[in-house]
Amino acid sequence: MASGKHIRRKTLKLMRQPGQWVTEPAKSQYQKKYEGRFKYARAVFTLDLVLIGLAVGLGIVALFLAFFKPSTIADKVIFEATVAPREVVSGASSTLVISWTNLTGEELKEASLYLTYPQHFLLEEVETVDGITEDRLISLGDIPIDGTGFVKVRGVMFGDVGGEQTFRSILTFRHGEENEQAQKVSDHSFSPAASTLALDLQMPERLVTFQEITGQITYKNTGEYDFPSISIEPAWPDGFVLLDSSETLTDGKWTLPSIEAGEEGVMEFTGRLDSDTSEAEFVFHPHFAFGNIHYRQQSLHETLAFIPPPVNTSHSVSRNRFSPGTSSYLTVRVENTSEYPVSDLEVVIDADSPFFSKTSTSSVTYEDGYFVYRDSSNEYLQELQPGESTEVTFSLPLRSSIQTSETDVYSNLEAVTKAGASYVLKDESPGRITTFGSSLTTSITSMLSLESTGRYYAPQGDQLGRGPLPPVVGSQTKYWIFVNVGRTSNALENVTIEGFLASGVEFTGKQTVSLGDPMTYDASTNSISWSSSYLEPTFPPGSKVVGLAFEVAITPNNNQVGTSPTLLTDIRISGQDTVTGDFIGASGQVVTTAIPYDTYAAEYGGIVIDL
Repeated sequence: MASGKHIRRKTLKLMRQPGQWVTEPAKSQYQKKYEGRFKYARAVFTLDLVLIGLAVGLGIVALFLAFFKPSTIADKVIFEATVAPREVVSGASSTLVISWTNLTGEELKEASLYLTYPQHFLLEEVETVDGITEDRLISLGDIPIDGTGFVKVRGVMFGDVGGEQTFRSILTFRHGEENEQAQKVSDHSFSPAASTLALDLQMPERLVTFQEITGQITYKNTGEYDFPSISIEPAWPDGFVLLDSSETLTDGKWTLPSIEAGEEGVMEFTGRLDSDTSEAEFVFHPHFAFGNIHYRQQSLHETLAFIPPPVNTSHSVSRNRFSPGTSSYLTVRVENTSEYPVSDLEVVIDADSPFFSKTSTSSVTYEDGYFVYRDSSNEYLQELQPGESTEVTFSLPLRSSIQTSETDVYSNLEAVTKAGASYVLKDESPGRITTFGSSLTTSITSMLSLESTGRYYAPQGDQLGRGPLPPVVGSQTKYWIFVNVGRTSNALENVTIEGFLASGVEFTGKQTVSLGDPMTYDASTNSISWSSSYLEPTFPPGSKVVGLAFEVAITPNNNQVGTSPTLLTDIRISGQDTVTGDFIGASGQVVTTAIPYDTYAAEYGGIVIDL
């Protein structure tokens, strides 16, 4: 009897155990995180369980729909698409055949087919069983059970070679006793494998590194249809420098005009391969262009052989800086490192700075952007044998100053020079070869100017001076003298300005300076002076003005009648260039009572009169 009860208790315990697997964790969770923490702990706990259950349920439904998606009537309409010719060519005509079969088991009523095409697809015609049309929407009537049909779409695809061109077919119909509307959408993608836009590259037969070369790209329309605008995107080999081209390169592409069927065009480019390499790959990517949209066509790849330059050039400068207003001396060394003699040598200098005066001398001429040295008396320039070398010296005058419009760099100016040689490789090359060595960068000592002018009226017409105008014997007339420092392209230090007042001219003590300490006046020498330990460049546009202004007075005597007496003379500035270390200076103009820059005072004149 006891054993029977024991068995029933064990059975009941086992029956309760599965429920405990679920309830025990929930009970534990409730006690840990809800009980005692919320006013209505049981209600909150129950709500959370309901939300978790909903989330789990939705996940199960989503998985079921993903793996067991119920079929629709549209799934039983079969679309197929083929294209002829089998290889789609971008820019050429193709025919797309779209066919369908009704396997729904019921009639499809009031069916219509709507076609969409890739962007920039040039539609020629659409062929249906009823004839030719250009409409996108085609009425098909009723499609019987197991009924079939087709349309042929003929047109020109303009797309990326190797990319995708997608056509979409949308079949709309009604079906069933309730005349329900349904839709079948099908996409048909094709990839152009070739293009009617063809490129060809012509380059010189012999290519030399560091030599300027000119290449021609021929672009041809090999198809039967006129092209839209086209573009060519070059991908240069490492070290190649593009110097010029017959078309403007914009955003990395040459934009070319459209060309008609069967026609071709030519564009040229000039460049230089500044790299020690035996071969280089030139790549050009042609595109059909529709505004900002470009479809890449078959690229042109050309691997070309290069030989090292038979002549090496190097150069040096006589000083480690150039000084405006002087002559620069550059010595060029030319050496034949090849196995062949070279002849008819011309030594050239490429100098990019506007300071170089483009003038010619007996031995140096300026031609096509280069300074060219020729010397018929130098036998080495007539013919340079393998292993031989020679040196020539260029004397190139430098301008004393330049305008801001001639440069886009306004301080710490430098000149980049590159020496080269133009020659004929005897018995090996039909034309001239021009090669350059490495470039040399040289600092340019600062420009410096000092302007000194006198005024009675300000430029706006305000009166500055006092006394009679023109000056009168025995009467005092006061003028203002302005001294401005200009055109400094480097910072200067230890700057001093000195000038002397003429005999009979007095310093009144009135003055103003744009920066630093006031001027000083030495009565024993009748001189003025001003100094500054450091001046920023004044050549850059918008830079701070460095200037002095002071008042002087003169009382003319009888000996000065009919003259314009001197007010200021021997005005000079000096300082040290902080970049090159050169000491530089400049002189200002002598200032007289004529004050020619004062247009308001000009009508009165500056010649002394005697009343």
